[in-house]
Amino acid sequence: MVGEAAGGKTSVTKALCGLDYDPSEPQTHGVHLDPLDLSAELLASQAQLNVWDFGGQLEYRATQRFYISDRSLFVLVWNSRRGWRTGGQVEAWLEAISNAAPNAPIVVVATHCRDSVADLDEADVRRRFPRVVDIVQVDCQDGLGIEQLRRVIATHARTLPLMGVQWPGSWCRGAEALAAEPGRSITRRRAEAILEVAGVPTPATRTALLRALHDRGEILHFPNDPLLREHVILQPTWVDSMITRILDSQELADRGGVLSRRLRDELWHDIDNPGLVEMLTAMMERFDLAYRIDAPGHEDVALVVERLPAGAPPELSQTWAKALEVSDARELSISYKLASRQAGVPSWFIAREHRFTTDTAWSGGVLLHHHGALSPSTALLTDDGHAQPTVRLAVRGAEPHTFLSILNEGFTGIVAERYPGMQVRCMVPCPCGGETADGTCTYEFEYSAALRMLAHGKSLQCNDSGEPVDPAALLLGLRTVPLKETLAAMQRTLGELVQTTGRVERNQLLVLDSVRDLLQKRGEQPDRCPGIFTLTKKGHVHRAYELQLFCEQPDQPHPLLDGAGVYRLPAVPAWIRRYAPYLRTMLTGLRLAMPLVSPILGVAGAVTLPTRSDSGIELTCQLLEDLPEFPDLDATGLHRASSAPDGAGPDFRELRAALLELDPDFGGLRERELPESRGIAYLCARHRAELRYPSTAAEPESEPAH
Repeated sequence: MVGEAAGGKTSVTKALCGLDYDPSEPQTHGVHLDPLDLSAELLASQAQLNVWDFGGQLEYRATQRFYISDRSLFVLVWNSRRGWRTGGQVEAWLEAISNAAPNAPIVVVATHCRDSVADLDEADVRRRFPRVVDIVQVDCQDGLGIEQLRRVIATHARTLPLMGVQWPGSWCRGAEALAAEPGRSITRRRAEAILEVAGVPTPATRTALLRALHDRGEILHFPNDPLLREHVILQPTWVDSMITRILDSQELADRGGVLSRRLRDELWHDIDNPGLVEMLTAMMERFDLAYRIDAPGHEDVALVVERLPAGAPPELSQTWAKALEVSDARELSISYKLASRQAGVPSWFIAREHRFTTDTAWSGGVLLHHHGALSPSTALLTDDGHAQPTVRLAVRGAEPHTFLSILNEGFTGIVAERYPGMQVRCMVPCPCGGETADGTCTYEFEYSAALRMLAHGKSLQCNDSGEPVDPAALLLGLRTVPLKETLAAMQRTLGELVQTTGRVERNQLLVLDSVRDLLQKRGEQPDRCPGIFTLTKKGHVHRAYELQLFCEQPDQPHPLLDGAGVYRLPAVPAWIRRYAPYLRTMLTGLRLAMPLVSPILGVAGAVTLPTRSDSGIELTCQLLEDLPEFPDLDATGLHRASSAPDGAGPDFRELRAALLELDPDFGGLRERELPESRGIAYLCARHRAELRYPSTAAEPESEPAH
């Protein structure tokens, strides 16, 4: 049940559930859950729906994505006394639902229809929003239209993806046992024990049942989140009610969104379990509602981005101007034109990219800084505040492409994740220099058009100056280039690998895309383990081999420090055969880039990397190329067309088993979800800490590797 505040959602919900009408019904804060039983007269069999009654105030809409999905039926309620174009905001809500759940059916309900006329243009609404399956007029005071609405809901509920799916008896018993469990949250281990007693036999089936219950909104469980996977929330609405207390706090708003430990303890005074307090804070981080700013002895614990101050700080323009004062600094930018304004834009992005914070953020933008593998870069993201907003991302620095690539992946990724139906036009400024006095061009190319021209091998032309523009240069850093395609292009120009500014930028992006390629391919398989390592020959008389694991920091992959993750092997292991072709391809990409990037990485102070020869990357590539056991490798390390099916990728099953046998701790590497892609990377302690703010935050060393 969605719609504007005081539109009648709660009254409609109560009428559907057979409860009495209250003319002075208070506004809903957060979300309320009610069961709605549908009798066999309306459906082929008895059915029960869960009715989620959402508060309509703007501040609560960001939390609604806990529950909103394509597996739901939406009832959009609006007060016909207000008019659908003015007070009802029907159009805006239809766009919001279509963006967040583009395949979900929508029933539009006009309330208070005894004493007003619903001025909704039904034909226009159905034409523009094809997921509107019915339009109903009701009046809750005397029950007008409620039975019709109940029949409409029954008709369309029948088609929902989870409706009527048969479950094994053990699953039903397990779900009932979890529902009967006292308390609001239990550990995952306790949940699995309950399901095992109920007859759900294997870890895989228990995981599948927990996922199904999460999809139905009966529990909350996030098995891929390192901070939340050990918790199973038995009362999802309780989570929302706790977060609503935070969002409703006037003191929090007065402090510009800074949440202190004292205020958190006051607002959550009835939680006597410190573990639940930390879990709730982590939940707010998970959904990009807040990010931690805590440190030992620090009173403030988190910044709640939905309560940031309205205006940009006065010193912003001066700070932003200084970013161009760096030697050889320049600016790159991209603009995102959104079809409609939606909750969480850009606040979700501000929370997700918090590790780059400069402590300069407001409701319509943020200033970020990246110390960088090559050189420092500063970024400014701003929202123009319009109903159809344009969000502009600009990066300034001597080598801005890497930071632009990371942040662009973050912004486009979060919009696609949260609003899969949203239309976004990406515009890239023309770099030709134009005919202006300051050497800038005002023309913009549409990203999708530039991609098409690149695919056809054609150049672009600036409409203002008439100058030709290379689409590959225009899109540098804005698109993830497939590793195979990148290596093929670089192999043709190996003789041109010199340390020019442009080449260094391209090589650093190659490093970034190499790790992205790994994360994507590994994410497509059920088995996970570290994927970057070298295998080098040691000794001449008594031949042995050394395997060295790498941290998978996307723009700074590196061997582990202090001898960690290094293992001696008596021979080339047989298990490497299935992974060797992909390892060879990936290391080839790193080999071409790391010689230029590694020394600069060391200067930047992130990690001290060895040279190319010492790192073992080149030696490993040579070893894999020379081994007679691997006749299916060509000169670039790729599968020959005759030896591998099209689309064949790396197999992580044998690799995982072998690495676990060598070291169940993986040399101290731990899984972490990268904010930009939600991909899982295996990171060293330093780079794990840098995902948090402040980056010096301590991390428990007892955490298991897998």
